[in-house]
Amino acid sequence: MGSRVRRMRASRVAGIVTIAAVAILSASSPALASIPPGWSGATPGEWVAFTVDPSTATPIGRTGNYEPVTIKRETHLVTTPLETAFSGWPAEDRNGDTVLDLGWPETWSDGGVALTRVDWCDAAADQCAYQVTTPGPFQFAGGEPIGADGLPNPALLPPAQNVQKGAPPELNIVFSWSPSTSATPANGTTPGRLSLDASGSTDQFPGTLVFEWTVTRASDGKTFTSSPNAIAEFDLDANAVYCVSLKVTNTVDSFSKTYGVGGTDCQFVDGVAPQAPSPGPAPGPAPGPAGGGGSGGVGIPTTRDAGAAPTVVFAPPRPTRSALTGTGLSADSSVVWLWRPEWYQSTSQTQTLPQTSGAPRLKARADIVVSTEKAPSSDAGPWLAGLGAFGLIGIGWVLNKRRQVRAEY
Repeated sequence: MGSRVRRMRASRVAGIVTIAAVAILSASSPALASIPPGWSGATPGEWVAFTVDPSTATPIGRTGNYEPVTIKRETHLVTTPLETAFSGWPAEDRNGDTVLDLGWPETWSDGGVALTRVDWCDAAADQCAYQVTTPGPFQFAGGEPIGADGLPNPALLPPAQNVQKGAPPELNIVFSWSPSTSATPANGTTPGRLSLDASGSTDQFPGTLVFEWTVTRASDGKTFTSSPNAIAEFDLDANAVYCVSLKVTNTVDSFSKTYGVGGTDCQFVDGVAPQAPSPGPAPGPAPGPAGGGGSGGVGIPTTRDAGAAPTVVFAPPRPTRSALTGTGLSADSSVVWLWRPEWYQSTSQTQTLPQTSGAPRLKARADIVVSTEKAPSSDAGPWLAGLGAFGLIGIGWVLNKRRQVRAEY
């Protein structure tokens, strides 16, 4: 009874060990690798594996095309012929001798990766060029490699690879501006200068970069342009909001990239408006009329703002020599008297300055009579005739008186 139990336990342990060994072998076998297209198999211990070199396809400029990658084959076939192991590969009569020739498969696809053969490759060749159609994982292997201990050893297979497409050469525009520091203040009537710098721009593709600048004033759409340098300077004539746009072109492949198109980078720029010239010293007061006392204390402006109405100044008449005697000072009849309101007001109503703004104030009302009668003549002739007659009578009286006195004596 005891020996039977021991035998049952031994058989149970052996079963567990066998299951474990099977599990280990299953885990260590190349089950994760995809079977190569057209693989027909080989005898135990023989295997084949494929790798990709390079694993990242190199872009051809900025055309969207890529350099092909190379699929390489590594085999361990002892007794199985290559044609037998890959009997599923496509066959074509390449030489016109009615004999079919085996070639590499047209496509490789599994697990999300896809590669397409560039041109015919004979099956006996160890490598073939392919274009990467779809990037993804790549691990293709067939057969079962056996280690030195006679057990399967998947570690002998090449590791899995990740096939990718390289990024095309990128043109990067590096530009930032600070109007508060880049605008040189205006000097006199010279406009200020706005400096823009994109010299940090780079291109992974070889060639010369050409810069085309456009600065647009947002208020009226006026534009300022500059080319072809990375640093541009603009003389602006107003403090306003300006929008900057830049187009950079590589002269080798004519590839262009733009920045700030559509008014996406606009800022207020100050310190560029030309300053008004400083005004010169104001001229002194003009001298008064000759022979009199000037303007009677009322100042006469010598300058005024452009476009202002001329200033009217009321001044008293200047004294002139008498028209009768030729000596002394009296009012000249040829002087035109300018009306000044305070001359006809009482002392208490006299103002120091005439009213120059607001509605006029009514002081009194008087009737104005228009007459057709001739105004009395102001001629001095009658007065002179009367004076002469009076003189003649006086002289006659004096002479008559003298004759009477002589006759008495």
